[in-house]
Amino acid sequence: MTTQPPSSGAHEEGNPTASQAPSLTRPEIGSPNSASGSSADCSTPLARQCATLPAQELRFLIRQVRESMLKRIVGQDKAVSQLALIGALHVGAGLPCGARALVVGPTGSGKTSIIDALHDALAEYDLRWARVDAGDTTSPGWSGAPAIGDVIYSSLAGAHPNSSVARRTVVVVDEVHHIRVVPGLTGNMGQAKADVLASWLGLFGGGVLQIGGQAGCPAAWSSREALVIAVGAFTSLLDTRRYPTPEELVRLGFPLELATRLGEIVLVRSLGEEALVQLLRRWPELTALQVVCARLGYPTEITDEAFRLAARVVTLSRGTASARSAGAWLTAALREGLIQALGNPELRPIVVTPDALPIPFHATRRRDDEPPDDNGGWDATLVLTPRRQ
Repeated sequence: MTTQPPSSGAHEEGNPTASQAPSLTRPEIGSPNSASGSSADCSTPLARQCATLPAQELRFLIRQVRESMLKRIVGQDKAVSQLALIGALHVGAGLPCGARALVVGPTGSGKTSIIDALHDALAEYDLRWARVDAGDTTSPGWSGAPAIGDVIYSSLAGAHPNSSVARRTVVVVDEVHHIRVVPGLTGNMGQAKADVLASWLGLFGGGVLQIGGQAGCPAAWSSREALVIAVGAFTSLLDTRRYPTPEELVRLGFPLELATRLGEIVLVRSLGEEALVQLLRRWPELTALQVVCARLGYPTEITDEAFRLAARVVTLSRGTASARSAGAWLTAALREGLIQALGNPELRPIVVTPDALPIPFHATRRRDDEPPDDNGGWDATLVLTPRRQ
């Protein structure tokens, strides 16, 4: 089966559709050059302001945001619906307090992609987006880590901290599982940890943060109206059949004061084999390389067996491989095929078969924390050969 670069499709962990060219060139969230990160004085006149919409318009907005996200996300309808509602209410319901949501799921399941899809679905609104990496800001003694307030200040891109635009900022906290209570720290490291936790509490709790200190423009910014979306893996809680409770988060060391302020938990589930196959057929790097091959005059053929093998390894690996891994295997195989074709002009079309996938050995192993007497349903023949009908 010859695969052509699709014109529309899904978006997983970094997986936009081929037709969504901005997904490959779009500035990062929080970039001063992004549509929602331009300065207040230079905002496009077409940008909509957050407001309290009439009921009919608000219902339409919720549906519009959800449909926009579903065009790019595969197999995560529940998570998309939750975040679409949260985002639409933030810009169109006039809520006095911004929501606090936790997006949790296994590595590679598409958490970042769903946030990016929400960002693009709300692109017509004059919003500021800040992305804070909790892994950097929670390392005591790490002098190179930016302060939370400084990251938020830079995302405002010239907007006054007390302006309505600044107050409605969307703050995305990546790697939130790194925010932990570490007992026994004393001295400077203990104080640094306490200061960081105090900043997190101010952000999640709707308090006032000091921002702009590093830029020499210290100011007070209220997080009360901001939308805060925390994103984390919490690998010890990867039972994707149910939602984690605040008590479980606290047992892992997540601060109680933060866990109790999470009003919404969004569960991003591991995808099944069929959903992964759909996802991989639209993988951005793969489809982009197919376009390049076509421009060079080399048609491409990626067999169904290759897609299914990559998806099957991910679903059986129990966390040692992800959709991102599978996309990289397929892209690497096609790239190697292109290299060979360039050396042999008669080699057409470029065919990617299961044998061409550079699947590393560790990806076919179960996780080290699996019980030794449980192979997790593993059957090597299902991975190494196409599934028997």
